Amino acid sequence: MKVYVSGRLMDSNEVQLPLFDYGVLYGDSLFEEVRLRKQCLFKLDEHLKQLETSAKIVLMDLPWDREEIADAICEVCQANALVDGVVRIIVTRGRGALGCSPSKCDDPQLIIVVDQVEHYPQEYYGKGLNAITVSTRRAVSTFQLPQIVRMNGAMAALEAEKMGYPEGIILNDQGYIAGCTRGNLFAINKGILFTPGFSDGAERSIVRDVILEIATSMSMTWEVKPLIHYDLWNAEECFIVSYGMDILSIIDVDGRRIGEGRPGPIVKRLTEMFEERMRQEGRALQSMGGVGAR
Repeated sequence: MKVYVSGRLMDSNEVQLPLFDYGVLYGDSLFEEVRLRKQCLFKLDEHLKQLETSAKIVLMDLPWDREEIADAICEVCQANALVDGVVRIIVTRGRGALGCSPSKCDDPQLIIVVDQVEHYPQEYYGKGLNAITVSTRRAVSTFQLPQIVRMNGAMAALEAEKMGYPEGIILNDQGYIAGCTRGNLFAINKGILFTPGFSDGAERSIVRDVILEIATSMSMTWEVKPLIHYDLWNAEECFIVSYGMDILSIIDVDGRRIGEGRPGPIVKRLTEMFEERMRQEGRALQSMGGVGAR
């Protein structure tokens, strides 16, 4: 696997980060994930803008502009001959010293990794999956960076797996539903689409916005509101969505069957339209440059 690290393509087993890089010392880094489908990068410009926004929030200067990063992504995708998968863009703050302030950090690193990602076996997409509520809670703050939410989700995923479930439902510190371990959560009841809000701990993700846009195009009513277990247990359909797994139905929560206990017609239609959006709005690798290996 070829990996891009600050201007160079190298084998993944050759990558070395300085010990005193704050990404190593304190996990002081940012990341974005972009979906690659049929050699097209979905919503790439939006993801790069979101990376800049995250950097602004944590007072991190990015020495690369959007086109430089886009060219680097193109380069590493082509070097790995990847057709479908996920691109992860990682930015570390750079080298510093032990201490509380990162103000003297220098030499930030841009790392781009691409790979095929399969969170779940393909069989789950036909039959759906079971989920259980985990004890890991998601703290709600005035803003949440995606990487903070993901770390919380990773711990919740481990907990769910230890209990024998492929997916976990995460609550916030007030007991409302925040989401799932690997993405955003949606419930459908009486034709209305419901999803938790950011103030409830929902992950800020571009793919979440896409689902709401698709629902609007279907003339489907949707609401962002606090959800409790009752809303899930009595839903007609339920699903989760993320870039790594697309849309996946949840058919059982805490031993309560959801709807008919199988993927429903609305989720199937949303999936079809989501796939269509990725085909139509992807940025083709062939139309991009690539900075060339150095």
